[in-house]
Amino acid sequence: MISLPPNIGQVLVLNGDDSAFYRPETLNKFIDNHLQSGVVLSLLTADTENNTGKIVHHPDGRVEIVEKEYLTEEQKKITEISTGTFMLDRAWFEKIFPEMPLLRKLGEYGLPTALAVARDSGKKYQVIKLANTSEWHGINTLEELESANQYARNKTK
Repeated sequence: MISLPPNIGQVLVLNGDDSAFYRPETLNKFIDNHLQSGVVLSLLTADTENNTGKIVHHPDGRVEIVEKEYLTEEQKKITEISTGTFMLDRAWFEKIFPEMPLLRKLGEYGLPTALAVARDSGKKYQVIKLANTSEWHGINTLEELESANQYARNKTK
């Protein structure tokens, strides 16, 4: 089993397929914001029509990630989505992970649950919106893969 060295206090989690086009400046800004804010969890979001986990902002200030399997018709209209990019306080996450519930319909662990745990336990967390949405490409279908490939080809011209 591989583990992080004990001196690692904060962990950046990226989805390999969706985060291929993040600029170093974007990630550095996200990391710096997390480190300076004193939160246990930071989530990077984006405005897009992609049908993935939607970000629901409740009137009382709470934030929720609603996975596509659970979306209501009204929530499907939301354009702010989870990019799946998280910064986590390692000690906090290692403490809550053994108690995290599985995603009901998927039967797997998911980082969206970590946001819910932070929110429901009164821990500070934050949601940061990606300034340049073109840096994020959800790649879950052949069409999305072709779109990302086209973006990469145009970017190198």
